[in-house]
Amino acid sequence: MILAAIILFEVILLEFILGLSNVWFATFLGEKLPQYNREKARTLGLCFAWLGRILALVFYSFVADSHFTIKSIPGINFYWVDIILLAGGTWIMFKSTELLFFNRSANRSSIDLKIVLLQSVFISAVLSVDAVRTASFYVNNKLIASVIILLTMVASSWLSGRIIELLHIQTKGLVLLLFSTGLLLVLEAFHQPILSELICFGAALYLMNAFLLPKFGNPSEKIKPTADEHN
Repeated sequence: MILAAIILFEVILLEFILGLSNVWFATFLGEKLPQYNREKARTLGLCFAWLGRILALVFYSFVADSHFTIKSIPGINFYWVDIILLAGGTWIMFKSTELLFFNRSANRSSIDLKIVLLQSVFISAVLSVDAVRTASFYVNNKLIASVIILLTMVASSWLSGRIIELLHIQTKGLVLLLFSTGLLLVLEAFHQPILSELICFGAALYLMNAFLLPKFGNPSEKIKPTADEHN
């Protein structure tokens, strides 16, 4: 009974991190756009996350029972899902590193909304596939797994406003969390669940500090709004 409770807590935590990752990515990408397009990018990014989860649940059996081997190396079989996770995780790590050095005062007029939305669609698809795969790995019951996925997405959507606040206060911390999510996907692609769980719990500790404590982060890290944000 205790072991089952621990496993349930673990899968909820993992799914919550994946849900928040969708919100983080949409928020960060939206910051690269002019002010009038940011809210649209965030809203559509969240819609893509929900659509991805729903489609992944519709094809639950196909995603959860993905045993078609693409490539084998000593000790590891790469399935088609692993290739998706490896590509998505690498892309998230690359984009999070890029966002860390992104100049918020730079000219955003040349950044195309369509490109940002395409990136949101890609990441939503990757995280949705991983959400179903993770839930099916820990929970044998499809209904329970589906409920966990949907409820954690509801919680992530509810916290989206708080994440936008954190973006302006703990930018480096959120970028590090986004990078950790990408690393988690890569480790899962190489079938390293223990390392993935350690990263997940590290991210959970940061989130407890960010969301539960009344004062967010270090005020000295707060980014001053640009002239574009005042308009």
